[in-house]
Amino acid sequence: MKSLLKKIFHQKAETSVNNKLSLVSFHSDWNRLVEKWLSNKISLNKDENVWFYTQQLLASIDNGGLVSFYYNSGADNIEETLTALSQLEAYNIIEQIEQFNGLFPGIEKNNDLDRRNEIINSWGEMEVEIQNTIEEKIILMTDDIEDKLVQYIIKKQLSSI
Repeated sequence: MKSLLKKIFHQKAETSVNNKLSLVSFHSDWNRLVEKWLSNKISLNKDENVWFYTQQLLASIDNGGLVSFYYNSGADNIEETLTALSQLEAYNIIEQIEQFNGLFPGIEKNNDLDRRNEIINSWGEMEVEIQNTIEEKIILMTDDIEDKLVQYIIKKQLSSI
Protein backbone atom coordinates (compact mmCIF):
# COMPACT_ATOMS: atom_id res chain seq x y z
CA MET A 1 0.00 0.00 0.00
CA LYS A 2 2.85 2.36 0.87
CA SER A 3 4.49 2.06 -2.53
CA LEU A 4 1.11 2.49 -4.27
CA LEU A 5 0.42 5.72 -2.41
CA LYS A 6 3.88 7.08 -3.20
CA LYS A 7 3.47 6.04 -6.85
CA ILE A 8 0.13 7.86 -6.95
CA PHE A 9 1.79 11.04 -5.74
CA HIS A 10 4.64 10.83 -8.24
CA GLN A 11 2.25 10.25 -11.14
CA LYS A 12 0.31 13.32 -10.07
CA ALA A 13 3.60 15.25 -9.97
CA GLU A 14 4.24 14.49 -13.62
CA THR A 15 1.03 16.25 -14.62
CA SER A 16 1.41 19.30 -12.42
CA VAL A 17 1.78 22.81 -13.83
CA ASN A 18 4.95 24.49 -12.58
CA ASN A 19 3.43 27.94 -12.10
CA LYS A 20 0.44 26.76 -10.09
CA LEU A 21 0.35 25.55 -6.53
CA SER A 22 -0.92 21.99 -6.71
CA LEU A 23 -0.86 18.84 -4.65
CA VAL A 24 2.67 18.26 -5.94
CA SER A 25 3.77 21.28 -3.93
CA PHE A 26 3.07 19.32 -0.76
CA HIS A 27 5.15 16.25 -1.61
CA SER A 28 7.10 15.98 1.66
CA ASP A 29 4.04 16.64 3.79
CA TRP A 30 2.04 14.08 1.79
CA ASN A 31 4.72 11.46 2.42
CA ARG A 32 4.57 12.17 6.16
CA LEU A 33 0.79 11.91 6.07
CA VAL A 34 0.94 8.56 4.28
CA GLU A 35 3.47 7.26 6.81
CA LYS A 36 1.22 8.37 9.65
CA TRP A 37 -1.82 6.70 8.04
CA LEU A 38 0.08 3.47 7.43
CA SER A 39 1.28 3.31 11.03
CA ASN A 40 -2.16 3.97 12.51
CA LYS A 41 -4.91 5.33 10.32
CA ILE A 42 -7.03 6.39 13.28
CA SER A 43 -4.24 8.75 14.34
CA LEU A 44 -5.11 11.17 11.52
CA ASN A 45 -7.05 14.20 12.67
CA LYS A 46 -10.15 15.43 10.83
CA ASP A 47 -8.23 17.78 8.56
CA GLU A 48 -5.62 15.17 7.68
CA ASN A 49 -8.43 12.75 6.84
CA VAL A 50 -9.83 15.28 4.38
CA TRP A 51 -6.48 15.46 2.63
CA PHE A 52 -5.73 11.75 2.72
CA TYR A 53 -9.06 10.40 1.51
CA THR A 54 -9.62 13.12 -1.09
CA GLN A 55 -6.16 12.71 -2.59
CA GLN A 56 -6.58 8.93 -2.58
CA LEU A 57 -9.82 9.32 -4.54
CA LEU A 58 -8.29 11.80 -6.99
CA ALA A 59 -5.35 9.48 -7.58
CA SER A 60 -7.67 6.55 -8.29
CA ILE A 61 -9.66 8.62 -10.76
CA ASP A 62 -6.41 9.74 -12.40
CA ASN A 63 -5.09 6.17 -12.57
CA GLY A 64 -7.97 4.19 -14.01
CA GLY A 65 -11.13 6.13 -13.35
CA LEU A 66 -13.61 6.01 -10.51
CA VAL A 67 -14.08 2.29 -11.10
CA SER A 68 -10.47 1.73 -9.99
CA PHE A 69 -11.39 3.25 -6.62
CA TYR A 70 -13.88 0.39 -6.31
CA TYR A 71 -11.94 -2.55 -7.76
CA ASN A 72 -8.96 -1.57 -5.62
CA SER A 73 -9.10 -0.83 -1.90
CA GLY A 74 -10.13 2.84 -2.04
CA ALA A 75 -13.83 2.16 -1.60
CA ASP A 76 -13.06 0.24 1.59
CA ASN A 77 -13.02 3.74 3.07
CA ILE A 78 -16.03 5.11 1.20
CA GLU A 79 -17.61 6.68 4.29
CA GLU A 80 -14.39 8.50 5.16
CA THR A 81 -14.03 9.65 1.56
CA LEU A 82 -17.57 11.02 1.42
CA THR A 83 -17.02 12.81 4.74
CA ALA A 84 -13.81 14.33 3.39
CA LEU A 85 -15.53 15.52 0.22
CA SER A 86 -18.32 17.00 2.31
CA GLN A 87 -15.76 19.03 4.26
CA LEU A 88 -14.58 20.42 0.93
CA GLU A 89 -18.17 21.13 -0.06
CA ALA A 90 -17.61 18.96 -3.12
CA TYR A 91 -21.26 18.03 -3.37
CA ASN A 92 -21.21 17.52 -7.13
CA ILE A 93 -18.72 14.67 -6.89
CA ILE A 94 -20.49 13.24 -3.84
CA GLU A 95 -23.66 13.01 -5.92
CA GLN A 96 -21.82 11.12 -8.66
CA ILE A 97 -20.21 8.73 -6.18
CA GLU A 98 -23.57 8.03 -4.59
CA GLN A 99 -24.97 7.24 -8.04
CA PHE A 100 -21.99 4.96 -8.66
CA ASN A 101 -22.67 3.24 -5.33
CA GLY A 102 -26.06 2.32 -6.79
CA LEU A 103 -24.24 -0.06 -9.14
CA PHE A 104 -23.43 -2.24 -6.10
CA PRO A 105 -26.76 -3.63 -4.91
CA GLY A 106 -26.70 -5.44 -1.61
CA ILE A 107 -23.51 -3.80 -0.36
CA GLU A 108 -24.50 -1.27 2.23
CA LYS A 109 -21.17 0.47 2.70
CA ASN A 110 -19.17 -0.87 -0.28
CA ASN A 111 -16.37 -2.04 2.00
CA ASP A 112 -16.19 -5.61 0.68
CA LEU A 113 -13.50 -5.62 -2.00
CA ASP A 114 -14.16 -9.17 -3.22
CA ARG A 115 -17.89 -8.57 -3.51
CA ARG A 116 -17.35 -5.27 -5.35
CA ASN A 117 -15.13 -7.03 -7.88
CA GLU A 118 -17.68 -9.81 -8.38
CA ILE A 119 -20.31 -7.19 -9.10
CA ILE A 120 -18.07 -5.21 -11.47
CA ASN A 121 -17.25 -8.40 -13.37
CA SER A 122 -20.95 -9.16 -13.72
CA TRP A 123 -21.95 -5.79 -15.15
CA GLY A 124 -23.86 -5.85 -18.37
CA GLU A 125 -24.18 -3.22 -21.04
CA MET A 126 -26.54 -1.04 -19.00
CA GLU A 127 -24.27 -0.90 -15.95
CA VAL A 128 -21.21 -0.17 -18.09
CA GLU A 129 -23.10 2.68 -19.78
CA ILE A 130 -24.02 4.13 -16.35
CA GLN A 131 -20.39 3.74 -15.25
CA ASN A 132 -19.12 5.53 -18.36
CA THR A 133 -21.59 8.39 -17.94
CA ILE A 134 -20.58 8.91 -14.31
CA GLU A 135 -16.87 8.61 -15.16
CA GLU A 136 -17.22 11.29 -17.85
CA LYS A 137 -18.83 13.67 -15.37
CA ILE A 138 -16.33 12.98 -12.61
CA ILE A 139 -13.24 13.49 -14.75
CA LEU A 140 -14.46 17.02 -15.46
CA MET A 141 -14.67 17.70 -11.72
CA THR A 142 -11.20 16.62 -10.66
CA ASP A 143 -9.37 19.91 -11.25
CA ASP A 144 -11.94 21.76 -9.17
CA ILE A 145 -11.70 19.19 -6.37
CA GLU A 146 -7.91 19.38 -6.43
CA ASP A 147 -8.07 23.18 -6.22
CA LYS A 148 -10.44 22.93 -3.25
CA LEU A 149 -8.12 20.45 -1.58
CA VAL A 150 -5.07 22.67 -2.11
CA GLN A 151 -6.92 25.61 -0.58
CA TYR A 152 -8.00 23.41 2.33
CA ILE A 153 -4.43 22.25 2.97
CA ILE A 154 -3.28 25.86 3.04
CA LYS A 155 -6.17 27.09 5.17
CA LYS A 156 -5.78 24.30 7.72
CA GLN A 157 -1.98 24.69 7.72
CA LEU A 158 -1.40 21.01 6.95
CA SER A 159 1.78 21.80 5.08
CA SER A 160 5.03 23.49 5.92
CA ILE A 161 4.84 25.47 2.65
